[in-house]
Amino acid sequence: MDSSLTPFDLVLAGSLLVFLITVVIIGLYYYYSRRMVMADLEKNQISLTYQKELLRNEIQTIEKERKRIARDLHDEVGTNLSYVNLILSQLGSSLPENQQFQDKFRICATQLNKSIADVRRISHALLPPVLDMFGLVPAIQEIADNIESDIAIRVDTDNSFNDFDKDLSLQLYRIILELINNGIKHSGGTEIFVIFNSEDNKKYIRIGNNGAAFDFYKKMKTGGLGLKNIISRIESMGAEWQVPKSESGFEIKITIDA
Repeated sequence: MDSSLTPFDLVLAGSLLVFLITVVIIGLYYYYSRRMVMADLEKNQISLTYQKELLRNEIQTIEKERKRIARDLHDEVGTNLSYVNLILSQLGSSLPENQQFQDKFRICATQLNKSIADVRRISHALLPPVLDMFGLVPAIQEIADNIESDIAIRVDTDNSFNDFDKDLSLQLYRIILELINNGIKHSGGTEIFVIFNSEDNKKYIRIGNNGAAFDFYKKMKTGGLGLKNIISRIESMGAEWQVPKSESGFEIKITIDA
């Protein structure tokens, strides 16, 4: 039997060898490409985690400074102004019978009382006492009851949200307050709603209004620094967010692990 290779056999063997080499090269290419992609993803994830950690630390530093300023305003500036107001009140009974002098005295007393009220308002905004003493839901309800606006603010309460630690409560308070202010300024609606709800080991907060609809994601890309700050705060807490598309109004849903 003749065992010599024919030209056809050589061509077939060469083609098979080229095919196997090509398969190996393609396999190696995809393997190392995947390795490179995974390495880039891992690098991006590390960078994203690092950025979130920086943001979290920055927010904590800002909140710590706000607390310090609030306490200084309340304990030092507010106390000193109140003391001056007390002395001024005592002097009021011994004023000379001079109408011009008394008019100026009343102006000073009015401005002093306004300054005391301003210090109290600013310190409460920096560190809301209701939030500190009673929790998130009563603090938001206080906003709804006291804010001066033609838009009605509805709060559906869930007292389990008052069990959050103070840092998380303060973060959520800032977010909700910013969204309420945005709704008052820009929505053109008649109602703002804040809905607290618990379900399946998750806690949900829905904030929105019945005003004009807008493309939230487009607004995020084209500007909207306030919106970007809100989203950054939400993500820095490890919470999730969603903005459903709607033909009218606006709503954002925040999801927190219970």
